[in-house]
Amino acid sequence: MNDGWLEPYNVQIHGKADCTIPLMAAKQTNKPKKVRPVMDYCELNEHVKSDPGQDTAVCQEKPRERRMRDKFASLLNLKKAYLQINVANDLRRFQRVKYKGTLYVMTQMGFGLNVAPKIMSKIILAALALDKEELKATDHYIDDIWVDGSFVKVAKVREHFQKYGLMSTDPVPLTDACVFGLRVAEGESGQLVWRRDGGLPALAQTATKLF
Repeated sequence: MNDGWLEPYNVQIHGKADCTIPLMAAKQTNKPKKVRPVMDYCELNEHVKSDPGQDTAVCQEKPRERRMRDKFASLLNLKKAYLQINVANDLRRFQRVKYKGTLYVMTQMGFGLNVAPKIMSKIILAALALDKEELKATDHYIDDIWVDGSFVKVAKVREHFQKYGLMSTDPVPLTDACVFGLRVAEGESGQLVWRRDGGLPALAQTATKLF
């Protein structure tokens, strides 16, 4: 409410809404103090065409590409990524929710819409394309932005995003970052070591060919 993500639903302003989308607060296991507002877009997603096939293939290639990058790179993440995307007033009726017995519409894009990752990626690409130097020195996947510090200062990229209303968290050196669930660190010989973020669970019994 205080962030302006919800505004009272008014049929004269927003138009007739055929349904109300369930709004939930989901805790992130890797960030216990962080709560993400999640909306059940199940019904709406049935009417929105999305083909994630190509995006899935790209995601598989990104970790391989970044392992070959310079270790002096940094990572930027957008704050509350989807919630930075403003929804046009005439489309907010499709995001009607009920909170404490009162009907509202979400003014920003909620987490759960099937095309949200594509929209976020297009916005970031469009912002980077406005600066050819930054476009060449950066790489991104959704709201995860890799910056090659040997070509452009990460502070410059951050200021560029802020100029267009995209707020980011403090940059994290690649040698102390978590990339696609992999923890990156500098090894004894100076090479980058990529490990899973978190230990593997202990087996309840001895491993066999069947288990």
